[in-house]
Amino acid sequence: DTEFFVFKDSVSRFTGFCNSSGEEIYEGDLLASRDTNSEGMPVHLVFWDRNSEEWKVGSLPVEDPLLSNPLDNCVDQVIVGHVFTHQHLLSSSKVDYFKTR
Repeated sequence: DTEFFVFKDSVSRFTGFCNSSGEEIYEGDLLASRDTNSEGMPVHLVFWDRNSEEWKVGSLPVEDPLLSNPLDNCVDQVIVGHVFTHQHLLSSSKVDYFKTR
């Protein structure tokens, strides 16, 4: 009862970046723009791009390095969740309302 099984892929690595609010950004975090509008917010996933060997932010649900941006260009975004704990955000690429964690 004191041991837990952890899937290796579910353990997130610290990217070394913090957003403009000072929150640490981890692999698998979901980011959205601070600006709000009536259409909702596009959600982006933080992932490691093996080819360029850098942290990237890309649109869901595909982690496509060609359609992504370096994480250091996106640190002004808000962390709205994580890919393993906020899967409901993955059902749509838009978030109508969100709270920062």
